[in-house]
Amino acid sequence: MGRGLQILSIALAMFVGSECQSITVSPPYDILYVIAPSAFNLSCNHITESNSGSDIEWKKDGVKITEETKHSTISGDKKKTVLNIVKPSSSAADAGQYDCVESPSGTKFSITVVVAKVNSNDVEFKRNMGSVKLGCETEGTGFPTNYTVTWEREHQPITTIEDYEEKYTVNNTMPNHTLEIKNAERADAGAYQCVFDFSSHANGSKVSQKVSVTANLFASPLIRRFEKSKNLIQRDPLELKCGVYGHPLGNITWSKDGVVLVANERIKFNPGSGLDNGILSIEHVEFEDKGTYMCLASSVRYNTTANSTILVRVKDKLAALWPFLGIVAEVVILCIIIFIYEKKRSKEDPADNDETDVKSGSANANEANEVRQRNVRA
Repeated sequence: MGRGLQILSIALAMFVGSECQSITVSPPYDILYVIAPSAFNLSCNHITESNSGSDIEWKKDGVKITEETKHSTISGDKKKTVLNIVKPSSSAADAGQYDCVESPSGTKFSITVVVAKVNSNDVEFKRNMGSVKLGCETEGTGFPTNYTVTWEREHQPITTIEDYEEKYTVNNTMPNHTLEIKNAERADAGAYQCVFDFSSHANGSKVSQKVSVTANLFASPLIRRFEKSKNLIQRDPLELKCGVYGHPLGNITWSKDGVVLVANERIKFNPGSGLDNGILSIEHVEFEDKGTYMCLASSVRYNTTANSTILVRVKDKLAALWPFLGIVAEVVILCIIIFIYEKKRSKEDPADNDETDVKSGSANANEANEVRQRNVRA
């Protein structure tokens, strides 16, 4: 009986000890797909009793890995150990089976890393170049086949672009996956991604892993011209958008009358044209804000710049009333002149009537005298 009780106690202790241990591997896939030279990280988390003496280690294809990083914390009677493998870049040599092994039990949790190779092509934009093709070509006979490919522009699906069907043609025939941009313009320049969606399993469920490769349509910077001038009234809002085309986009500098502008309580820079300061805005303009504004875009890749200027005029907030008030003043003055003239004329009319009566009386008298003289002669 004593012997059986001892065996039962040992078995119970082992059971309780195993229940207190917990190991998780991240990412949780059974197969991790990596496209070289992308980075990847593996993490093994181990939680156990603080005094258990249990530990973990990483092995690759059965060989202990030495370039791992380890971090342990103790909280109460629990000990948490995190063991990381960090790969800033990947190559074919990193492919294999990775095991997080717990000692002394020898329990292990495995993840297989598949490192694939994809070659992408970049294109330089030229005027009137017509259609261009960006491509991602898979390399090697052992490249996985359990995937689909979609295309994105600046990490946004090209199917969401308004003129998608007229602008793009996609050909996803292995091993070449191409995106044709019809009648390419400078505005089409940018970073395009061919996104490989691999099917895998995690915790017994089917999942997908998305890995992207970038193909670039490069172009030197060009700024859409501003209108020649903008007329504003005091306290109006001002917003200037620097429409920059090109890839990669350099930084933008805003200036007024040759002086570089910096953000403050009144002057704000907001995102636009893919840049953090692509839009300049002033909520309420004042007279001091009038002047010539310039947006200057630079490109390190092409060692060149592009700029556009606009003249901003600011008028008094009562400026719109001045023409009206001028017209009212002219009407009032005209009415006063007419009034004075009519009043003056009304005063002069009696004298004019008396003179007319005198002249009429004299004429009548003369006529009467002439008649009498004719009668006497007769």
